[in-house]
Amino acid sequence: MKSLTGSSKLIKSLDRLHNMIRAFTINDPKYITKIINETKLVYLDSFENNHRLYKLQYMFFELLEELEKYLEEIK
Repeated sequence: MKSLTGSSKLIKSLDRLHNMIRAFTINDPKYITKIINETKLVYLDSFENNHRLYKLQYMFFELLEELEKYLEEIK
């Protein structure tokens, strides 16, 4: 993710965002934990120093928070 630029980074980020939203329909704690951990490790750093993606970064943080709550509910 760090090596991607421009449109490629945006498309990859939007795909991840879609996967995060879809995770709410999956009742599998292992899968949701994987999505949360991968997103934190790989995607959040990619927003550093890119002010144009601020709104997308905000959406990622909000969804992560909600996914963590959802994970606790289904455990």
